[in-house]
Amino acid sequence: MPRARARDKDGLTRQEAEACRLLVSGMTQSDAYRQAFKARESEAKSIHERASRLFAKPQVQTRVRKLLDHANIQDLDSVGRAFADLQVDIKRAKELDNMTAVAQLQRLRLQVLGMLKENVSLTVEQRSDDDSLIKRIAGDDADLAESLRRRLGQEGFDA
Repeated sequence: MPRARARDKDGLTRQEAEACRLLVSGMTQSDAYRQAFKARESEAKSIHERASRLFAKPQVQTRVRKLLDHANIQDLDSVGRAFADLQVDIKRAKELDNMTAVAQLQRLRLQVLGMLKENVSLTVEQRSDDDSLIKRIAGDDADLAESLRRRLGQEGFDA
């Protein structure tokens, strides 16, 4: 008589629970199944069918939902993983001689490292002669205009 597999409180075997964890960590259903059940030698179509059946089970779907509900973004992705993926993409683009992609990916890399900023702020100073500036400040106030002229002295702003 075959021995019954041990199941956890949700009715999952150790391999089923591991497949759920791997799926939530970002693997495809087939890859999660293949790794959890150590089924590397099986054909891709066979693996895909078995993985689809596994992840269609209600208790498996419940476990996946629970894991996703309690997952932190750091459990699913990290800056280190994203940067490593970016490095791989840059290498592939170079191998394919796709210099446009290389340039875009390098730009992204520099942004991630804080070496390249997207926001640029420019300040333009508008030059005015003394009379226009005094008129803008004083308006129709002749006394204020005269006071400003005295404060500017003989040299004014354009010295």
